Amino acid sequence: MKDSLTFQNIWDPSVTDQNRMLLLEWRNRDDIRKNMIGDSKISQFDHSSWLDSLKNENPTSQVRLVFLKNSPIGVISLGDIDDKNGCSSWGFYIGDASFRGVGLGRYMLIEILRWGFSDLALRRLYTSVLSTNERALAMYMRYGFRVEGCWREHLFRDGKVVDLYWMGMLRSEWVPFRS
Repeated sequence: MKDSLTFQNIWDPSVTDQNRMLLLEWRNRDDIRKNMIGDSKISQFDHSSWLDSLKNENPTSQVRLVFLKNSPIGVISLGDIDDKNGCSSWGFYIGDASFRGVGLGRYMLIEILRWGFSDLALRRLYTSVLSTNERALAMYMRYGFRVEGCWREHLFRDGKVVDLYWMGMLRSEWVPFRS
């Protein structure tokens, strides 16, 4: 399945407007929003404005759609790209629920690491993850991310407060052969 995955920049000519709008549909799904810091629904206007911001000559965020055998299944992103300091946040999700739990997330994470550390020569990648997202936490640690901090009782989810973990990895800690 790994060999059937491709990653296309959101504004690549092969990515259709329909594909870009699929992101809005995915992001507004309850099963995806529950694991995001910002869990509010996104309007069509805000989504279009965000997409337009990615067209800038030097965007501070880059987004790639993930395709499996030419069908969009998810998204990977680098955000807050800081070329001066060599750092970037990152994120991903599998939008098509039928492809969750089959091991594709690890290939998406490996691609983020390769993209950030190899293609962009960044020094540090970081992300945040809710304490309730135990599968993600375990995977990130398995691939070399370290918990660098915890914002205790930071967010409300399902009527309860949850912690938000901050995780990071340095390029010097990255083990490319994992891919």
